[in-house]
Amino acid sequence: MALKKTAYFFSIIAVLLSVLLAALPAVALSDEASVDDGVMEETEPVSEPGPAPAAEVIDGILSDEGLEKTPAYIFWQREKEAVELKKRVETLELEVNELRSAAQKAAAFSPERASSADEDAARTALERTIIEKGGLLLNPWSLEVAPGFSYIHSSSEEVIVDGFTILPILVVGDITSERVRRDTYMPSLTLRLGLPKDLQAEVYVPYSHATEKIVTSESEETGHASTGFGDIEAGLTWQAFREKGWFPDLLTGLRWKTTTGRSPFGTSDDDLALGTGFNGVQATLTMLKLRDPLALYAGLSYTANLAAHKTSGRIDPGDTAGFQLGMGLSLNPDTSINFGWDQRFTGETTLQGEDVPGTNLTVGMLRVGASYILSRKVSLDVSLGIGITADAPDMQATVSIPIKVLN
Repeated sequence: MALKKTAYFFSIIAVLLSVLLAALPAVALSDEASVDDGVMEETEPVSEPGPAPAAEVIDGILSDEGLEKTPAYIFWQREKEAVELKKRVETLELEVNELRSAAQKAAAFSPERASSADEDAARTALERTIIEKGGLLLNPWSLEVAPGFSYIHSSSEEVIVDGFTILPILVVGDITSERVRRDTYMPSLTLRLGLPKDLQAEVYVPYSHATEKIVTSESEETGHASTGFGDIEAGLTWQAFREKGWFPDLLTGLRWKTTTGRSPFGTSDDDLALGTGFNGVQATLTMLKLRDPLALYAGLSYTANLAAHKTSGRIDPGDTAGFQLGMGLSLNPDTSINFGWDQRFTGETTLQGEDVPGTNLTVGMLRVGASYILSRKVSLDVSLGIGITADAPDMQATVSIPIKVLN
């Protein structure tokens, strides 16, 4: 019994010694912190207190005796865990600082890319193409200004017969031929304004400089040129239905064409017409199916060219019906390409109620283009059209730079 009490007495002394050994690193740490107060956390890491050999002996003694661990031992364990937790926090802070520094360097290297994360989906190049094709509207009260430039070239070969024919292969009289070349340089300005209730207003203002050269079979050349405004147009588009399942987006539009351009009626021989001379009302229906990175669009249009009284009498130009098919393909968020086919059919013109032969037209164009996002508010659109029918221009190249003025 005396031996057991002696062992118990020595165990208590060992516990007190272990407490003193465990408290020494904490006291040294607190003294060091008080001296270096205000210094940043990037100082040398605090050394972790080493394991106390006496604690293992005490564990064995206490375990053999079946006694619980003392509060001093629990205090030592918690002090050890606190030091380990502090080291872990310091490590995490270093990792966070490294990530923040890398992010700041990336933002400084490409500020436009960093800010593009806040840009809405309407600024992708693919949707830029869809806006140009009339398949997507701007956000309400968003204003877009799009200066542009077009070059149009057309040519024709005309054979003029002054006489009569006896047989299909025999012509009696004079036969002359003319080669006509016409070039049109047309800067323009387009304004688009998004409106509430899924509406969008648009105004198109062209300004043209046209030149024409005529070369006869006798190698005689004559030329004409005209400069001035073309026919200004204004339109309103409404999104009637949004894509749901297999059903596409549907947009309807109404457009008015004025007669601000120089009319072909009553002009001198040295002047070229810069407008049609007739008012027109156009109704459109556009369908869009968007499956990123691909967009398919199709459109129908009908234009009523209104009759007018000219010097030669009442002239009623034929109405025009047309369709449009195309697709856009996104190469990346900044670049897209598009392909399209435009076809229009115009009926014969009537003069004083009588049809004028040879005035019906069939105009077909194949188009290829691209859109590129230059910055958050500026993009670039280019397109090239090739005429595939005799009545169509030989080629039409267009460059446009839409600028978002108001978000």
